[in-house]
Amino acid sequence: MAKAQQETVKEITTSHERIIGTLWNAWKKEQQGLEQMIEGQVKAIRQLQQGIQGIQARAAQERKLMQEQIDELKRM
Repeated sequence: MAKAQQETVKEITTSHERIIGTLWNAWKKEQQGLEQMIEGQVKAIRQLQQGIQGIQARAAQERKLMQEQIDELKRM
């Protein structure tokens, strides 16, 4: 009887270890997917920031040109 109980406990333990291993592997894959998604979002944000900086630089140039034209018209 004791040996049968030990065997049952061993089977349950082995089953639980397999379940834990499966859950752990699934969690790791999920984390890897999330990390890749975050990396993609960070890359997209950096590209947007660069685009915004470019737009701001062009806008500053346009303002400067417009101000120069205004100043020139005022001198006329």
